[in-house]
Amino acid sequence: MNDLTHTISETMLLYPGIPQPRIHDFATPAVDGYGMSEFCFWNHLGTHIDAPTHFYAEGWTLDQFPIERFVTTVRTVDCQNVDDITAQHLMRQLAHLAPGEGVLLLTGQYRHWGTPRYFGPFAVLTEDGAEWLLKKKVGMVLVDAPSPPRWLEIR
Repeated sequence: MNDLTHTISETMLLYPGIPQPRIHDFATPAVDGYGMSEFCFWNHLGTHIDAPTHFYAEGWTLDQFPIERFVTTVRTVDCQNVDDITAQHLMRQLAHLAPGEGVLLLTGQYRHWGTPRYFGPFAVLTEDGAEWLLKKKVGMVLVDAPSPPRWLEIR
């Protein structure tokens, strides 16, 4: 099992231009007998799911997906020693990939969380790699890295 979750905090290192999260405790059990907090942060930081509406005006929002869609077998592809994640690289490691299964592209960036190195460079999925995953009817693609440098071009 790979746990790729990260803690959201007011001091976390973020991609340039993204405002820091704000966390404010309105009440605490020790003082008030109950806990109540306010969280204010962008939906595109830390560990998250990119909903299709992040890129496409008519795309689905996360609440439109059946929850079962996010519970599946996930195959891990070691991408730590490559510059590009190509179809050929995927084929070598995913010979028995079944439709609906997820694919984790393990670039190794998770090791750099909290440092400037986390933001790159790292291996990026190529267009032919993405097309191969689509043909295989992959259920989801997970990455242990932030958005790639040319994310608008390759979405």
